[in-house]
Amino acid sequence: MQTLETILTAIPWFAWIPIVAIVCGTIGGVTKSITTHNERMAMIRMGIHPDARSEKPYYEQQEV
Repeated sequence: MQTLETILTAIPWFAWIPIVAIVCGTIGGVTKSITTHNERMAMIRMGIHPDARSEKPYYEQQEV
């Protein structure tokens, strides 16, 4: 435990910003990937083709 404490205190304060950004970005990416996978599996269980293009509603096709 002494070595871990020594390593963590040896890192300067400005180096923690990119370290935290990388860790948070990785956690966010993994979470998004898992959520997307679960949504696709739910669509498949319900009998919906997840890659099928859905038609836009009529009002979205009109130009203003």
